[in-house]
Amino acid sequence: KVKHNPENPLNVLLGTLNVQVTGTTFNIKAYEEEGSTCITLLEGSVNVREGQKVVATLSPGEQFIYQKASREYNTTQVDISVTTGWIEDKFIFRNETIGNIMTELSRWYNVEINVSDDIKNIRYSGILSRKQPLTDILNILHLTNELDFKYYKDRKIDAIEKRD
Repeated sequence: KVKHNPENPLNVLLGTLNVQVTGTTFNIKAYEEEGSTCITLLEGSVNVREGQKVVATLSPGEQFIYQKASREYNTTQVDISVTTGWIEDKFIFRNETIGNIMTELSRWYNVEINVSDDIKNIRYSGILSRKQPLTDILNILHLTNELDFKYYKDRKIDAIEKRD
């Protein structure tokens, strides 16, 4: 949340992007290792610039997605609860791949989770508490009868296809 001050806007620099904020509530997902940057607007308005050019002006409920390698971008309407679930200590997944789910769990719990190729595109929806231990969340996913997990020392886990 940023207090409205048009004389002194907040600028968030993200590589070649500059997000100019004059008073609004927004979320930015910009991990260096990911191929895209996502800017989601909850309230107010933000301008997204590349150099001096304004490439998007977001309205509430819109998300700007920038592909770093190709420098292509688009703006879409989104379910903002998915983006802001972390504010309420929740993981909120809507038709998300297990690969992306494991990436988010890996960051939150500071563990390395390797996902086998044969399951990385399985999709799930659900709401889970960020206050739960990781083992509880993985046990819930295991109950789908599609996934299994191998635990190793040094905070490493393999997510694999469940075998009968």
